[in-house]
Amino acid sequence: MKQDHRKFLRFEAPLDARLRVHGERSPAPTPIHDVSKEGLRLTAKQVLPQGTEVKLEIILPGELVPLFAEARVRWCQPAREAWRREHDTGLEITRMDPFDRSRLLDFAYEKWLHTHIR
Repeated sequence: MKQDHRKFLRFEAPLDARLRVHGERSPAPTPIHDVSKEGLRLTAKQVLPQGTEVKLEIILPGELVPLFAEARVRWCQPAREAWRREHDTGLEITRMDPFDRSRLLDFAYEKWLHTHIR
């Protein structure tokens, strides 16, 4: 059984985002699947080697201005469904405005509450 090394609870929080790898000109749309206090998991179109620096624009539903973050790739592996030709990728958030981080975590927690507590 694979050991989980996470320090913080991860909340399922499907979100739209734009991902830009350091050195690339334009961001690519990418879905976020879950978030925690220090990181998130998303689907990338390409392999991102561990340690790669990226920038994110995270779109919260109903918000006009995205949340901005910088992150580092912790792991990247082929998606479970091989036909997708995409990669599940774990990112460690290295820089994010504290207010934006709070908004992201509040969204994820509210989504979790709505899903698990009725």
